[in-house]
Amino acid sequence: MNEEDAVAGQRLLVAVRQRIARFGETRDPGLLTCPEADAERAALAAATDLEADLESRSALGVLHWLRYLVLNRDPDELAQAVALLAPLCESTPDLVPEPLRRHPVLSRSPVPESAFDLLDAYRADGDPARLHEAVRLLRQSLAKTSAEAKTEAAINAGAGERASALANLGAALLMLADHTGEGAILDEALACCRKAVKLTPRSGPARVGRLANLAQALAASGAHRPGRRLLDGALAVMRRAVSETPDDAPELPGRLSFLADVPHVCYTRNGDVGLLHEALVMTRASVAPGPAGPQSDPRIWTNHAAALSALHTRTRDADVLREAVAACRMALGLFGPRDPGRCHPAGNLAMCLLARYEALGDTEALAEAETLLRDACAARGTAPPVRFALLSGLGLVLRSRAEVTGDPDLLAEAVAVGRVSLTGPLHPAHRVAALANLSLSLHMSYQATGDTALLEQAVAQGADALASTPDAHPDRAGRLANLGIVLRGAAERTGDLAQVERGIAVCREAAARLPDTDPDRPAVLSTLGLLLRLRGAAGDDDSLREAVRVMTEVADATEEGDPDLPGRLSNLMIVLRAQYDASGAVTALHDAVTAGRRALAALPPGHGNRPSVLANLGLALSTLASRTGDDGTLAEAAEVYAEASRSPGAPVVLRIWALREEARIVAQRGDPGAALPVLETAVSLLPRLAGRALDRPDRDHALGRVGGLAAQVVSTAVAVGRVAYGVGLLERARGVLLTESILERSADLEALTAVAPELAAEFTRLRQEYAADAGPGVDLYTPDGSRAAAAATRRARLDEQWNALLARIREQDGMQDFLDPGPPAEPHRMSADGPLVYVYAAEEAGGAVILPAGSGAPRHVPCDGATAAAAAHQAEAFDTAVRAASTAAGYGERLRAHREMSRVLEWLWDTVAEPVLTALADTDGAGGGVGVPDGRDQDSTLADRLWWCPVGVFTMLPLHAAGYHRQRSGRTVMDRTISSYTPTLRALDYARRGAASDAGTGPDTEAGPASAVGALLLVSVAEPPDAPPLPGAERETEALRALLPDCTVLSAADAGHDEVLTALEAHRTVHFACHAVADPRVPSQSRLLLCDHRERPLTVREIADVSNPAGALCYLSACVTTKAAPRLADEFVHITSAFQLAGFSHVIGTLWPVSDVHAATVATRCYEALRGPGGTLQTWRAAAAVSAAARSVRDIMPGSPLHWAGHVHWGA
Repeated sequence: MNEEDAVAGQRLLVAVRQRIARFGETRDPGLLTCPEADAERAALAAATDLEADLESRSALGVLHWLRYLVLNRDPDELAQAVALLAPLCESTPDLVPEPLRRHPVLSRSPVPESAFDLLDAYRADGDPARLHEAVRLLRQSLAKTSAEAKTEAAINAGAGERASALANLGAALLMLADHTGEGAILDEALACCRKAVKLTPRSGPARVGRLANLAQALAASGAHRPGRRLLDGALAVMRRAVSETPDDAPELPGRLSFLADVPHVCYTRNGDVGLLHEALVMTRASVAPGPAGPQSDPRIWTNHAAALSALHTRTRDADVLREAVAACRMALGLFGPRDPGRCHPAGNLAMCLLARYEALGDTEALAEAETLLRDACAARGTAPPVRFALLSGLGLVLRSRAEVTGDPDLLAEAVAVGRVSLTGPLHPAHRVAALANLSLSLHMSYQATGDTALLEQAVAQGADALASTPDAHPDRAGRLANLGIVLRGAAERTGDLAQVERGIAVCREAAARLPDTDPDRPAVLSTLGLLLRLRGAAGDDDSLREAVRVMTEVADATEEGDPDLPGRLSNLMIVLRAQYDASGAVTALHDAVTAGRRALAALPPGHGNRPSVLANLGLALSTLASRTGDDGTLAEAAEVYAEASRSPGAPVVLRIWALREEARIVAQRGDPGAALPVLETAVSLLPRLAGRALDRPDRDHALGRVGGLAAQVVSTAVAVGRVAYGVGLLERARGVLLTESILERSADLEALTAVAPELAAEFTRLRQEYAADAGPGVDLYTPDGSRAAAAATRRARLDEQWNALLARIREQDGMQDFLDPGPPAEPHRMSADGPLVYVYAAEEAGGAVILPAGSGAPRHVPCDGATAAAAAHQAEAFDTAVRAASTAAGYGERLRAHREMSRVLEWLWDTVAEPVLTALADTDGAGGGVGVPDGRDQDSTLADRLWWCPVGVFTMLPLHAAGYHRQRSGRTVMDRTISSYTPTLRALDYARRGAASDAGTGPDTEAGPASAVGALLLVSVAEPPDAPPLPGAERETEALRALLPDCTVLSAADAGHDEVLTALEAHRTVHFACHAVADPRVPSQSRLLLCDHRERPLTVREIADVSNPAGALCYLSACVTTKAAPRLADEFVHITSAFQLAGFSHVIGTLWPVSDVHAATVATRCYEALRGPGGTLQTWRAAAAVSAAARSVRDIMPGSPLHWAGHVHWGA
């Protein structure tokens, strides 16, 4: 070959190499298959002696190999690539790129090509079946090499083939172990890699590659085994593989990039940050410019970016983060626009941008991260394991975006994609990270919605993530801290101090694992401080002082401009205010306000965290103003609350609370008229606070968080003289879920069917679905995340459909008020049979609002001593006395308790009952007042009745029993009128509709709305499992059977859950003689103790789901059936109200435990009064009958109200 040919050949070689390089940058198949590429290839082959010019031979072989890959694995291209490159693998392997050199068709491996095709396919689609089949084929190939070597000479001769088979199987087994996490597979992989190295000559060209595989196998095994031996071995082998690779070897960059994963794996086992630096040294060398120019392999740049990102995660070094972002962008630029490999640097870049947002508050970086991850998840060709890991990262970014914007849709999507990420073939380490990510998203969603199912899942998955993280793993501290966050949420929800202690323990362990300079330590300490505050609230002053100290140190150590500063200052404000509550130190309040103002100033308008900071600052300001009397501070508090209440992204409960505080301050500053519309807005938000997407216990809890709203509403309306308007608001502010159920049961479906039959059918279908969905409820104490997740998803779907249906119905003519929760039309109808009296306690003074009998306007009666504080004190004193009178061992203590009960009843008379009865006696017009001259006329008419409608704390006090009973003076409610109770006007209307459905209601009918004697259902459980026996129940049952011989009796084993539920719908009159349990934590799980109550408790929510339109009377001779949890005083969630909702027009219940002897006496005398001529029960007389029965016991023991004041009548 002459010099001219040599120059031409060199020029053609450069052109082919450049074409290959451009393909590596763009992944454009046209660069390899265009006519110009064919011409250059043919010219180079013709211009050079390929036997001698090995560089040209290598370039052409690589070109054919790449054409083979892009041309659907064209066998002709493969044959030419093999012919050109296979000889080089033996003589000069450095001229063959390492990935090609390992391929069996070039290394003359006996492995069938299909195994490698399967591995390539697995890398592309993540289908584990392909991986398992590839391993099976590789095992067959290894067995074949062993079977063919029958003699020692044959074994020695075939050592090369066996080593190759072992190496191939070892690499595939590593992939399989990575997928399954099975230790046995990892052990087999390690054994194969060790044998492959042992059978490979030290000078052999394949040795270094097999050392690299062995290093990876040792690292993977060491990550799953105790001790350091395997990890130390991995590092030693890795370093040997690097040292045995010549500095000028073409494969050095790729090998360094591949092996850099080994020190990173070792770091995840022992947390030695020096290993991250070592990995970075290797990847820096891999991307350094070489003889051929800058590094252009995007995968090598991707690995470098990953090493930088890992180091930044540990150190939070801003320079490392900037370099990581640059490396990710370089890798992205080198990949072709449709190359599936782009997903790796895209995911890394998104996480780096998220880190930039977390460090600098750069919201543009956060938005770019979201875009990158959405595009990567949607890209075609992304392997499923990678895609599901990217989805987990997307959930993390979406949660941060939701935090910034307050957008609930972003938060819901964060939870959704987090759930989806766990359904795919994730790498075990990625699965643990996905669990941790989803746990925090679920917790944030719980905070926004109040759905305990989400909190359950957050705790369960956070705990799973921690349990799956090895003790020495560097992420364990973070997993501990994350669990601390969700445990704090659980502790705040349940009030369970055990959760507080568990949270404190995990946070202390997390803090102990982190050095003082670790950037994650302040966040851990902040969570610890909030948990210590919860412990301090239980009376531990040392914990409260520690909380203040920790929070102060955290805030002081956080620099201005740090995105975490506002949250840490807000947390400091919270614990300082708690310190004031405990100590009364006004300096703590001043410091809290200062911290809150700084936090607010650091948050831009519209930031998702701004409403909570505003609310907490408002509380600190208003508390300070009450202490100092400074009107300017009070005005600032009102402004702060106003902004919080009008923040569209704020949780509904926060908005309601802020509105209430704003209204309170506005009224306090002299403008109650301006406060009233603010409260009206708060009332309008109540249905959104307790929407159907929540389970029933969560709906109850949400409403319990706004307790006191009803009393505030009516007192404000009264203050401006708008009493009737206040009654309308009061009806909307109380009994929210009770009203919802009543409206649905009494909906005018005939009218709806007439205008829109398809909507009526949809209404019925959805109600049936809701009924089917109602189960025992979320158990906050034994979480089951999977069950809760499915239920929460179903409720959310039903809630969306229900709201859309109501909107469509209300668009129809005449249906605008369909299911409107306001008072019934013509509310004065409710007082036609006797006045109705609302009684409330307010901050300054309480009062009563009377709806007089007839059509008179509502009237306000001042009750000056009934302040909220005074009424709460009396209620607490009465409750304490009831417990002592019921359980005290000594006679003297019981006597003192009865005297205290009597004292409270006398306070009720002086403060509430006497002013109300005096006002009623002064009311003009027939039937406007009440009057039973001596209180003992059992045949009094309905005009002598009064319906109490207690508000707030007054639901805890027996208004019907107020008076001076010990004096026998007649100055008692029981001696002046017959009392009944109703939660709302709507509930009274509902009860009366049921009563009116019976023929001949009222006293003018001889038998009244009577039921046949045989219709009485008598349920008696005298010896329930795990509860004290009730011998009086047997005596009561025998007495009633003697009085009503045709009654149906369910007792002992016959009085089970299913039997009673079935019988309830078939009987108009029902009597229970059994134990009852009022559950203060989950009131809707209050229950009657039947014979199988341990397995099938008969709860409030199940009773309320009964439908008995003909129900007349339910008598509950059981303990505490009418006591609501104080926080749900205005929701009336108890057993008595459940039976009223089930359809029983009259319900007799008890406010506290009554001895079974006295309970039997009252019940027997009540039925004696109800039994009319001809063997009938005059159920319309229920209120008078129980009042007379209680009075009869009272007359014998007036100083022992425990035995006669606890029976109450609810209903018509």
